[in-house]
Amino acid sequence: MDNILSVLKLTDRVCKIDLDGVTKSNMEEITRVMQQPFPELMDLRLERGIHPNTLNTAPSLPDSFLGGSASRLRSLILGLIPFPAIPKLLLSTTNLVTLHLGITNTPYILPEEMVTYLSVLTRLRSLSLRRRSYPPFHLICRPPPHSPLTVLHALTDFEYVGVNMYLGDLLARIDIPQHQEDNT
Repeated sequence: MDNILSVLKLTDRVCKIDLDGVTKSNMEEITRVMQQPFPELMDLRLERGIHPNTLNTAPSLPDSFLGGSASRLRSLILGLIPFPAIPKLLLSTTNLVTLHLGITNTPYILPEEMVTYLSVLTRLRSLSLRRRSYPPFHLICRPPPHSPLTVLHALTDFEYVGVNMYLGDLLARIDIPQHQEDNT
């Protein structure tokens, strides 16, 4: 862990972070170090180890994580790590190609809010949303508004695991054009 933390302190040289099975105590240390901008960071994968008794006690990533923005980020994979500021970060990551979120019980992002964040990700090709908890029923049973659909032109891979009503509400707000096979 000391070596990992030493490398993470080289914020202007780190372009990829891939940490799987991170424990609660390690996550707290990593979070402390990663509150500054990582101007070269293109790929970030942080996944907690699955310990059923500690799912709800995972430390949240603060608003200041990555200095609050990550403009060069192309791949973001967060597994079972609460991150209330994820909406703010998504608005700054317009180069994202891959977004995989394993969402714990916080934060709950309404489908219309999720579509707003996805709308700025014009290069997004792969989207995976996995929920491990269920939102309050009244939040997912609202009919979608009659407004223009958000078109996700580049999206070719979509995975969703969670509440069916949330999925229906999300899909009622987006359009994913069919991609033609390249026969050249």
